[in-house]
Amino acid sequence: MNQELLPIEIVENINELDNLEIGVINEEKIFALEGKYLLFLNSVREAKFRTILFLWKKQHILDFKYKLAKFIDSYSDDDIRIKRLLIQYLNRVGNHRLLREILSSASYSSLEDAAIEKILQAHCKQFGDLEESTGEIAIHGSIILNVPSQNEAPSSRGVSRVEDEYKKTWDAEVRRINRCSHDGAANSLAMLYLKAYEALPRWGLLGDAAIGELLRKDFMDADLPFNGIETAYRIGVCGENYQIISFQSAISSAKKLIEAGKVDVVVELGSGSSSNLFHCFHALDFNYRDNVTFIGAEFTEQGRKAADLIHSLQPDMNFKSVAFNYYEPDFSFLNELKSKNVFFFSNHSIEQIPLLPASFFKKMITETNDCYCVHNEPVGWQLLPALVEARKNMDRAFFAKIKDNMTTQPIKTTVQEEEIFGRRYSKNIVSYNSAWWSYHKSYNTNLISLLKALEAQGDICLKKIVKHHTAGNLINNIVGNPLNPSTFIEWQKK
Repeated sequence: MNQELLPIEIVENINELDNLEIGVINEEKIFALEGKYLLFLNSVREAKFRTILFLWKKQHILDFKYKLAKFIDSYSDDDIRIKRLLIQYLNRVGNHRLLREILSSASYSSLEDAAIEKILQAHCKQFGDLEESTGEIAIHGSIILNVPSQNEAPSSRGVSRVEDEYKKTWDAEVRRINRCSHDGAANSLAMLYLKAYEALPRWGLLGDAAIGELLRKDFMDADLPFNGIETAYRIGVCGENYQIISFQSAISSAKKLIEAGKVDVVVELGSGSSSNLFHCFHALDFNYRDNVTFIGAEFTEQGRKAADLIHSLQPDMNFKSVAFNYYEPDFSFLNELKSKNVFFFSNHSIEQIPLLPASFFKKMITETNDCYCVHNEPVGWQLLPALVEARKNMDRAFFAKIKDNMTTQPIKTTVQEEEIFGRRYSKNIVSYNSAWWSYHKSYNTNLISLLKALEAQGDICLKKIVKHHTAGNLINNIVGNPLNPSTFIEWQKK
């Protein structure tokens, strides 16, 4: 079997996994790799270590560094294998001051390890013998990441420094404005809107010289994916608390696919007034807008009338509204199109359909060429079998118990508590509250199960499920109903 083509998903033993070639390494692949090690080893700690070792062998130093720092913060450096990797890493990156300090400490100077001894001898030959043991040194993640000391004095912020910084800042802003104004075709609001969507996938602080290392470590600790400064997440603030903010968006997904030339039709299912589609239009670079057909597929006549009214204010947009019924899905409105490379999305509309027909996605897939789809729906609770079973059985007593215990604040519990419900509720408080809201409103119960069945049949590839990524909706991810949080799902036709 060709190891270079072997996907992580079909590796059959740990030896194959250790020697796997997976091409470009990213967060998604590292997550899958760790999961596969866990399957073989049945130990979270060992799976994390073997993933770190894999990254070291593949010379993927940046991700190795973050994973090693996170491992030491979680489990300490008492494993000789971790000590060895730490010494090898510091030697590799040339951090001789820290290497010397650690090798001189009590716990490292007495080690009997051939690899460490070889590095020690080479170091002493180049820099001189080590001093006698100076006692222990506390090894933690920030040492490895080389986060600057909080005691370092900042440089003076004089006039010339401010002028130099902001000259560069506003020169870059002028270039962005010229690019997004499309030679004066855009008014100020349209330009600012497009500029904001262009900046959305990036968070510059992840690359900041002073705190970038710290924030990237925090992202790793929270399992938030990023690639350089590219990420769909931010760290926000409320009062004295930091909190994760998600910017997952169907509009961003559509923009990326359209501007990559992969789709030229965008359909919102259950579109209401189709305001999301008009937002999508304005998020596109001007060079791509004429090449896209936007379709608002809406059940009510009133919603379609509202969409047509908005369209009358934006006649240059290739848009039409069509009648659509989730229970009797008809995609014949695609027949007149030259291309059937379609991006579908739904935003809290499937929630209104208690049981989505099994034929729904089959029709969507068979009547398109390339098919991509995003759902922003309150279905994260469907990932917990106990909640799915309770909704299926309409377990009145179960949901009454949720209502009696309901809170939006963290609950402190201990594993010694006798009340099983209390433990489960406290660990999955958002899912339990969301399931109760679904029960209360008779919302959808089978979106997740339908998609997973399609994936098992080989019809689709589930690219992403981000559970409870926001309390808001597609456009405003802050203002919303915390008992009905959105889960972001992305898939494509195989």
